[in-house]
Amino acid sequence: IQGTGANFIGKGAARAVEEMIEDYAKTRGYISAIEKKRITLSGKKHKQAHIVLTNRWRIIFSSEPDVAVRDPQNRLQSAIEIKGSMDKAGAQTRLGEAKKSFAKAKSENAHCKAIYLASCFTDAVLAQLKTEREVDQHFNLVDIMADPSEKAAFLRELFHYLIRIE
Repeated sequence: IQGTGANFIGKGAARAVEEMIEDYAKTRGYISAIEKKRITLSGKKHKQAHIVLTNRWRIIFSSEPDVAVRDPQNRLQSAIEIKGSMDKAGAQTRLGEAKKSFAKAKSENAHCKAIYLASCFTDAVLAQLKTEREVDQHFNLVDIMADPSEKAAFLRELFHYLIRIE
């Protein structure tokens, strides 16, 4: 039951981030197309949503990473992992799961920026993030959803510094 609940929370958090990014891009006129795709990874079918931006970059919502940002040459420029659970006991485990995804992304492109969005940061996780090589940047998901200035900081990082569309 706990695993089912955690999956539900994780999917809800990923959906909320997807909606936030899509709404931001839409209101600024950055979207040239939205594509829905079905792909097969490791024998399993997955849904993907692609936001194609006016500068030909793509923001792809999938399962691993949760959000991928690809440039016009299809190079992975950023991987974003979203962990919505508030369970303190599993905070380090969730960071470990994200690190595996980031390692895979960085094996595709060593310069890929790894961004960790989580709802729960324990003191141990924060200490680990200070020395972590796999995670380039982290944001508190609760703060992004509740505080307009935190939301703006995350979206500025994504669209201004990373994608360079604004």
